[in-house]
Amino acid sequence: MSEKKKVQRYENDEVIVQYNPDVCEHAAECVKGLPQVFNVKNRPWINVNGASMDEIVRAVDLCPSGALTSHRKVDTPKATSAVDSGAVLTLIPNGPIRVAGKIVVMDDKGEMLAEVEKASLCRCGYSKNKPFCDGSHARESWQG
Repeated sequence: MSEKKKVQRYENDEVIVQYNPDVCEHAAECVKGLPQVFNVKNRPWINVNGASMDEIVRAVDLCPSGALTSHRKVDTPKATSAVDSGAVLTLIPNGPIRVAGKIVVMDDKGEMLAEVEKASLCRCGYSKNKPFCDGSHARESWQG
């Protein structure tokens, strides 16, 4: 596995958004869903003042890999999923296995790599950040 990158943190008075580039699948759901907040052409690429806290939290929740997380600074109820009690695996055609639910990702030596609520796991073999998907399947036109 390649050298770990630093988790990026963006915040305002209402919300904290963190981005972990080491687990990003580059599905661009954040960019498609809320481009006024998530814009890779801007620096910084996340503008937490570009939309309301609720809009930002909803967009972050769409992140399939769990690379984006959000934490509300203000006390508002958070929606819960019907799947909170267990993990769900979804096989993406010509893409990764997406996992939702509280999981622990272990390496082949039994060492814990991550404890997360979402992950996109490589199944093409091209990822430079195994076991996590880095979007290499699309660049390699992998079918499976």
